[in-house]
Amino acid sequence: MTEPDKRRRDPTRVRYPKVKTGCVTCRNRRVKCDETRPSCLRCRKYGTECGGYLPGRRRPPSSAYGSFATQARALVPKDEGQLGGQLTFQPAMSLFETDLEHRYFRLFSDHIATEICPYFNPETWSRMILQACAADASIRHAAVAIGALGKTYETAQAGSCAVTGQKFTSSIGFPAPRVSIENRSVEEIVASANLATEAYEHHQTALEQYDKALKRMRKDISSGEQSLRTTLLICIVIVCFEAIHGNHISAAAQLQGGLALVQDWMSRQQDAHQHPQGFSSPAPDDVEDYLVQTFGRMEIQSMSVFDPRPVEKHHALRGEGKQAVQQMPTPFSSIEQARVYLDLITRRLMHYNHSIHPRGPQQSCLPVKVTPMPWALQSTPQPMPWIDGKIPLPNANSTLSQSDLHAEQASLNQELTTWTEAFAPLLSLSQTIGGQDAISALTLSVSALTSKISLRAAFFINESAYDLFLPEFKTIVQYSTLLLALLEQQQLSKPSPSFSPSAFSPSSSSPSTSHPPPLSERTECGLALRFSFDIAVVPPLYTVVIKCRDPHIRRAALKLLDRYPRREGVWDSVAVAGLGRWVMALEEEGALRWQSASPPDTTTPSPYPSTTNSKAKSRSPSIPHPGQPSPSSSSYYHPSTPQSSYSNGTIPAEKPPREYPIIPEEMRVRKAIMRFDLLERRANMSCMQMDFGSGKFVDKREVFRW
Repeated sequence: MTEPDKRRRDPTRVRYPKVKTGCVTCRNRRVKCDETRPSCLRCRKYGTECGGYLPGRRRPPSSAYGSFATQARALVPKDEGQLGGQLTFQPAMSLFETDLEHRYFRLFSDHIATEICPYFNPETWSRMILQACAADASIRHAAVAIGALGKTYETAQAGSCAVTGQKFTSSIGFPAPRVSIENRSVEEIVASANLATEAYEHHQTALEQYDKALKRMRKDISSGEQSLRTTLLICIVIVCFEAIHGNHISAAAQLQGGLALVQDWMSRQQDAHQHPQGFSSPAPDDVEDYLVQTFGRMEIQSMSVFDPRPVEKHHALRGEGKQAVQQMPTPFSSIEQARVYLDLITRRLMHYNHSIHPRGPQQSCLPVKVTPMPWALQSTPQPMPWIDGKIPLPNANSTLSQSDLHAEQASLNQELTTWTEAFAPLLSLSQTIGGQDAISALTLSVSALTSKISLRAAFFINESAYDLFLPEFKTIVQYSTLLLALLEQQQLSKPSPSFSPSAFSPSSSSPSTSHPPPLSERTECGLALRFSFDIAVVPPLYTVVIKCRDPHIRRAALKLLDRYPRREGVWDSVAVAGLGRWVMALEEEGALRWQSASPPDTTTPSPYPSTTNSKAKSRSPSIPHPGQPSPSSSSYYHPSTPQSSYSNGTIPAEKPPREYPIIPEEMRVRKAIMRFDLLERRANMSCMQMDFGSGKFVDKREVFRW
């Protein structure tokens, strides 16, 4: 018997299916190919040149519409034992210069990579980014930097400290637990000082690794060795690092640069019109669907707070994907499928809103401190909440009279209604199943409700019109309450990384003598970065706090922002809550002064919310004496609010719930805007409100620190 015959008949030999779609080199070598594009990792590992893939063996491209029905994960209860058998590709230890780098990377791969995607299944993202780390040094350095940054926040929070010299917060949007020095022993104070020093060292390592990532990236780009897919992945990781670090200006610039790359690439592909931007890829072998969809979601985030593109650009893009939406399946077969279509509808309506709401002028260049990436646009978009983009008054009459705009608004509203009806069975099923499916479904529902409010409010010229959305505001708070409770329960059930200062000590290999505080004085679970790459609940809750005048609903939204501090992209819940609390204080103080200047109304009071009192409109209110304290001069806050203050040095205080006034139209705040610096933990807030004496709208400004 020959040797090949023995191998064929050997029953103990492990048999694998034949490789039919692998690269040319792996097929010739008769080995299994991992099919990584454009060149496989197996060839790179063995130092051989990958022969690429035959045209006839390409993976089937995504259908222009409806392909997600077969590709998306079905919504069924997940077998917990199934995940344990899945293997995630990890870079070899030899790819790291030091053992410390490897430990930082393991912190990123084992915990942070999934924690930054808490609202949806992170498996696809984790697999994609970890494979990229194994293949590209610049992405690997950036991942190590994020791991070191995560360790920075964990150590600083455990020691109740913040290294102000390097301008990083002790946790993401959430102050460290405050334990006064008077209440701590000498050993605890020394331990806290040691942890502060260690946090500083972790932060220095994060900045060093980030610098290495940028240098290697620039080298690869200049040599032409970097593919578009790799460039886009680096852009995502860099935006993630800058957002976690709190540098929202740099994150915004890199995000805009990445979006420009994707849109330019898609416009040059064949049949590009069949693949709406952010929906599907016209060439999935080069850039897969998931990566295109990720940048589509980043575009939504960009338009939610900062978008330097001109009105003409939004006007051209607002028709993108209309045919795809018309062929939307009903009902949806999976959460992922519903998410892709909701993202498409949201982008369409946001382009619509931006095309009729022109923005103010933007700065023409980046500040000196910001170093632009090779793909970054030369502009500095500034954050501006998108829900309040009103039509300029001189253009109001001409805009409101355009029937084609109203027809398009009605069409977009119908798209949202169709999506809601198609998603209803999945929403009901997911709430029964619970877990990650329920979190994802509730997130989509909250996003859809917020988009509905934004679209229908496109032509509002007064604040009282928002009272029509009281049912939507209430549902947003209810869904967000359930969502955040489920998310907290899920995070607490996960094993947290062990707190071992000596294992991550950059300066010494000997065990540290510091002892972390007990778990009750630390974060709820491990790192607890409280950072999400996607936006989910913070913008919707901000909308409720600013636009809902029902005192109980808006305070319930504010309570959620306080109780579950987090940062979603550049949306920071602590900064948003500070703006909302200030707006509430201005409106309720103005309402009390308005009521005190008006004679008592003997008519039967209407239930809240109420429309503007026509009698009050015709009266000219009087102002109390300058030395006389106003009926309500302090801001309001929930007891669980992190300690914060305004520029006048006052600390917000809770108002008795029995005295909430009805906010008349005259006292409602307009154009609430926030310019924040997350590194300095400071927000410059401004708005417009009617002056109590002159009856004219005036600018009001405040500085909020936390």
